[in-house]
Amino acid sequence: MRAIILVLLVVFSSSVADAQPLRKKRKSGFDKVLRSMFQPRKIVTKSKPIVKVRVIRVERKRSIPRTFTVDAQWMARYWELEMAWDYWIQEDEQIKFKDSKYIVPVVVFKHYEDMVNTARRPSAANADPISSFE
Repeated sequence: MRAIILVLLVVFSSSVADAQPLRKKRKSGFDKVLRSMFQPRKIVTKSKPIVKVRVIRVERKRSIPRTFTVDAQWMARYWELEMAWDYWIQEDEQIKFKDSKYIVPVVVFKHYEDMVNTARRPSAANADPISSFE
């Protein structure tokens, strides 16, 4: 057993002594195959392409008007309906007269449409008291 250890010691010491520390080893065929199969990863940074921003201007639809321009006949009919219904709104104060036309807020215009489209009910003052109990 001691003889084998001595032989191994001599073999290894001679191979270490013969080695040149800065000499490159020749690559064997097996090393070449391994390197081609398992190539070291390279970090590749991709720059983002420059995107040109194109501004497209879209014409906006006209917003809902805040006022309406009406003629004198419409205004007279509106006042008649308000008297018939006995119902006034605060926005009546915002009605303006300009260039022989009336400028009315949207609320007044909607109020007119509501009064025209709603069927007239008899008021409690005008109703016949006897017919309500029959």
